[in-house]
Amino acid sequence: DGNYIFSYRLSDNMLLNESVIIKNKMGASRIPKPPKIILKQGGHIAKADAINPHLDLTVTWTPFENGNADANGIVDDLVFVVTGNCHGQKIDHSGGPFSENEYLSYASRDYTVSASLLEPGKGYQLFVEHADIDSSEYRDISEIATFAATTFAEFHTTGGPVIGHDECPELMQAMDGGQTDRPRTKKTGN
Repeated sequence: DGNYIFSYRLSDNMLLNESVIIKNKMGASRIPKPPKIILKQGGHIAKADAINPHLDLTVTWTPFENGNADANGIVDDLVFVVTGNCHGQKIDHSGGPFSENEYLSYASRDYTVSASLLEPGKGYQLFVEHADIDSSEYRDISEIATFAATTFAEFHTTGGPVIGHDECPELMQAMDGGQTDRPRTKKTGN
């Protein structure tokens, strides 16, 4: 919480310095309660160490208790679901605001990861994030700040790995900065 300055350089090279005050509601934390993740396949709860790679995986979570519609009408509180492979590469994202694609809001209760993204005998990771949003707008530019809680989970598909495909490391590499319990993905190229 506090005062922050956000600097933007517009297309006409004009520099904007916006002062934003992020206020705490009644002295309590704005960070949401971390979501609990539940995995389902075929309408039933699935075991994280026995995911069928030939079926879609439905990711569900506990309700976003303090999630709300945006009083400013810019963007409601958000939910993000991101899936990564064992090498720390993101392979699926539920989407975000300000694009033509659909995305998840506080009212969303599930997200489906397509079976086409899964291989037999592999480890995967995902996270569900609840993001409480503060929004404003200046010169038709939407400004948002988030207070977020993220829960990470791993799952493994059944079957033997496909011959000739990359093997998973013993400890999956991090796909997100919030994963402090694992090694970082090594960057290659530019």
